[in-house]
Order: sequence, then C-alpha cells, then structure tokens
Amino acid sequence: MNSGAESRDWLSSGGCWVSPVNVPADARKPAGGRSLIVVAPTRGHLNTGVALANLMRRAGCRPLIASSPQVQRAADELGLGRDFVPVTSMRQDMDRRVAGRRSHLEQSLDRSQLTATVSELSSLIAAVRPSIVVGKDSFAARVAAARSACTYLSFFTDGVDSLLARRSRQTVPADVASAPHITSLLGELGMSGDQELTAADLMRSSVASIVRGFPEHDRHGDPGAATLRLLYAGFLMFDDVPARRAAWDRKLASLERPVVYVTFGTVCADTRRYHIAAGAVARAGGHLLLSTSPFTPDDLAMTDDGRAIFAYVPNSSALNIADVVVHHGGFGTTLAALAAGVPSVVVPDNDRTNQDRHGALVHEIGVGAMLRRDCLTEESLTQAIREMLQPAPRHRAAAVAEQLGLRSIRLQDDLVRAIAAADFDGA
Repeated sequence: MNSGAESRDWLSSGGCWVSPVNVPADARKPAGGRSLIVVAPTRGHLNTGVALANLMRRAGCRPLIASSPQVQRAADELGLGRDFVPVTSMRQDMDRRVAGRRSHLEQSLDRSQLTATVSELSSLIAAVRPSIVVGKDSFAARVAAARSACTYLSFFTDGVDSLLARRSRQTVPADVASAPHITSLLGELGMSGDQELTAADLMRSSVASIVRGFPEHDRHGDPGAATLRLLYAGFLMFDDVPARRAAWDRKLASLERPVVYVTFGTVCADTRRYHIAAGAVARAGGHLLLSTSPFTPDDLAMTDDGRAIFAYVPNSSALNIADVVVHHGGFGTTLAALAAGVPSVVVPDNDRTNQDRHGALVHEIGVGAMLRRDCLTEESLTQAIREMLQPAPRHRAAAVAEQLGLRSIRLQDDLVRAIAAADFDGA
C-alpha cells in the first residue's frame, strides 16, 4: 500500500468516521510494545480481557487492561497487579434489575461520560504509548486511539452475522445512534465525521476486528462489510487463576452425579429463575450447582440436601464436573459449554443480545435445548434437563468439543501471527 493512501485506508476500512490521520509505520508494530485493552466493567468482560491479554503476550505484546474501578476487586483476585489500570469515568450501572436502566452501549455514548473517558484514555495512551489499542464495545477507546494515532482493533463477541449485517448488540435509541448526534459528539472532541453512522458502525475497527467465536461466512451481502478484516479468536476464555481453579475443583469434587450447573451470568435481571431452576433440577433427578452472581437472593443459601449454591463459581471448574448446564445463552457461557462438551439448556433473558441465536444454534447441532422466557416453568425446564441428561446429546457435545477445540487452536495461532506481524494493511 502506498504511503499516500496509507492513513486514509487505515481509518476508513470497515466504516470511517474520523478524518485521516498520518500514522507512523513504527506505531503500527506491536511486537515487543505495549497493548492497551479496554473492557466494560463486569467480571465477564474482564475475564475476556485477560484471555485476550494472554493471547497478545504470545504475539510479543505487553498488555495493559483498562476498565472501571468497579472491577478492581476482581482484577486483584486475578492477580493483575500493575497490568490493570482503573479508569474512573468508565463507571456504569450494570445491574439489569434496575427499572429504566440504559443499555451499556447507550451509557457509553452519554455526552459527559464520553468526554471524560476519552480524556482519561487519551492521557493513559500518552503515558503508556501502546502500539495497539483494543476496545470491547468502547466508542471512547476508539476515539482516544484515533486522536493518539494508535492502531485500533475492535473486539466483538456477537458472531459474524450480526457484526457484518451491522446489527447492534445493544438497543440504542434512534436519537443516540443518529449521525447528527455522533457528529456533534465528535465535534466536541475535536474530530469530524465523514459519513452517516449506525450504532454498530461505532464499534467497528478501523483496520481489523477480533471476533471471539468461529467464522460462519467469509463475506456478507453488505458491500460495506467486505472491507472489514476479521481475525477469529476461537475459544478465547479465562475465568480464574490456576491456583483458585484447582481449589474450586477440589471443593466441587464431592458433588454427586448427575450435576446440573445453573448460571445466568454476572448480572441476572430476574432472580426468580434461580428458584425455578432449583425445583426443576430436583425433579429431574439431578444435583444442583448454582452460581447466583454477586446478586444473591436472601432466601437461597447452602443446604444439606445435595445442593451447592455459591455467589461465584469459575465456569471451567463447574463445567468440569457438570453433566448439563442451564444458562442464559451469553456468549462466554455458550462457548465455555461447547468447549467443555457439556449439553446446554438455554433460557435467554436479554432481547438486546444474540442469546436467542445461541440457543437456536446449540439446539440445531444437537447439543442443547432452548426455552424462551415466556415458556420457562419448573415443568418445562425439568423436561429439557431430562432430555439433555440422555446419552445422545452428551455424546454429540463431546464430539463437537473435540472438533471445535482443534479449530480453535488453529484460529488462535493465525491470530497471534497476524498481531505479531501487525499485518493489517489488507484489512
């Protein structure tokens, strides 16, 4: 690529929204340099950031993870130390139980928060001087990287179809996602927009996107998406340090089989699901392993009837002993179940995500069942659990795990090589 087109292509691939910036060639080379990974303030997002950081270390980068102080405790538990930096302005309301709560994406586009976060991240970039900035659903990270002339990669967990079709992961009001609103925000930040945008466009990388999951299509009918380069990360997962996982493995080893692991993610909007699941597992003849997230109902506690209930359990330890997992269809849990070869019962709880698609997928390939929210009863969940405890879905789940595991290794090796070479010119 010639130098005259270099800066334009670097910013315009996959939907340009800022003015061209001259980017020094050495600024695009990550090998041996710092990488800044910006993630949303939940334990699940932080775990993903750590997994991505481990992968980028293989590429010769020295990663630093930035997020809200809300996940400082989790970062300390994971032993991140100086590899984690809190960004005060990234604080968000992540409790879906709160009536009228705005989606994560809408909150990130709040005028005052965006301005403050871009300022903090720009100062951090100036101090750290990363070669690459990776953002997980972070408009502020993208703006800060462009202002600082840093190579920026988006990180998606929604699957290729939704990404290339420009369907947003979150519901954003039209006035927030509109081009005039975004143009106004960019103008206040000293930047300019040069084409109309959708909410999904904001999250698209200037040069490349890392997609956790597996390629479904090489190209898509959307002509604008054909220029977007996708780097697949396969089973990119992390949920605790080895010593803590080993302790959990020992703690769970005494559970009687069959074990039904129930988790509805870091933030469960409807805690009545826990009671329905507990009753269904008992009726299905299973032994309950329940992770209630930080929001633990007061009337659920450790019991003497074979049920194990914890506020937090690492997915890897739980799935190591589980015969079936009941979950909300979140990307991380769905991938973890596929990787572990454990059949799923998916009960989606968030219309703003691809949970329905994940449930349909595991059903389609014979390793799971899906119950829609309005169909969730103790009786329906009991039946679904009984079906997944049968030998056929368990055998299929094991076969799928082996196949995807080998594919994941190849995809991650390719991704490491691409990052190490900073090979984004053809994006």
